[in-house]
Amino acid sequence: MFGRAVPDFAPSAQAQERALHSFGDLADAIGRVAPGDDFFERAYHVFATVHGYVMLELAGMGPPTREDSDQLYERAIAALGTVW
Repeated sequence: MFGRAVPDFAPSAQAQERALHSFGDLADAIGRVAPGDDFFERAYHVFATVHGYVMLELAGMGPPTREDSDQLYERAIAALGTVW
């Protein structure tokens, strides 16, 4: 469940820096759309949800069709917005 898509892959320092920067962009965007002191926490929830959906899809454990997958994903993101 928490495995890597490529087991022996280790991202470079540059790749990790880019990922951190991307997360910062997400957190900033969430803070602009829904201001509050907990914008970092909310960004983490969005990231974790998206990550979970992607990992399930990569593992072949997602819904049977792309349309079903897209609908579930959109509902999950919308649901996160309702708890803010």
